[in-house]
Amino acid sequence: MMLYILRLTMLVLATLLSTLMLYGQSDSYIKEAKLAFTNGLYQDAVNKYQAGLTFMNNQKVNKNTPQYLQVQKEMMRAKSNLENIKRADALFASKTEAGYKSAKAAYHAVLANNASDRYARQRVLDCDQQIAVIINHRNDEALWATILSESNQAAYERYLKAYPKGLHAEEAKDAIANIEDDAFWSVILSENTDEAFNRYLQSSKVRLHAST
Repeated sequence: MMLYILRLTMLVLATLLSTLMLYGQSDSYIKEAKLAFTNGLYQDAVNKYQAGLTFMNNQKVNKNTPQYLQVQKEMMRAKSNLENIKRADALFASKTEAGYKSAKAAYHAVLANNASDRYARQRVLDCDQQIAVIINHRNDEALWATILSESNQAAYERYLKAYPKGLHAEEAKDAIANIEDDAFWSVILSENTDEAFNRYLQSSKVRLHAST
């Protein structure tokens, strides 16, 4: 009787030890997967979660246990973030306003699953910056079209005030210089003296009429 009890006790202990080893090994995979997920390494996280599930399957763990189901859920989150990062990066690379807006939404979806993802957070800021640049360029071009329709010094100066480093800043500066040179030339012509012509050649910045 004592021998039977001893054998039964050893069997229970062996089963318990095997169970602890099982969960210890699977927990190791899960911990590594969670760390990878937190650091935004979603492919590594998926691989580690899958390794944990494979190990549990090999050990005939019931797939309906809370631990198994939780690992499956976390692996799906990692897959979702991996797919969203890939999609967002592709949209970002399109370099269009619509692309940046869609990319931003995808990066936000990543952050909803992992608020610690520094890459996704930075990319959201990058999207905002690129969208602002596109809008600024669009407004710049719209104002320039209006300026060209007016084509006078006040208009060019208005453009430079709005966009001192704008897409057409150099063109506006050149246009102003030409207008001022024409005005200066008109004064020279009204004087019509050699001294006046020499003054023009010495003082004119662009010398539009130097060969006249």
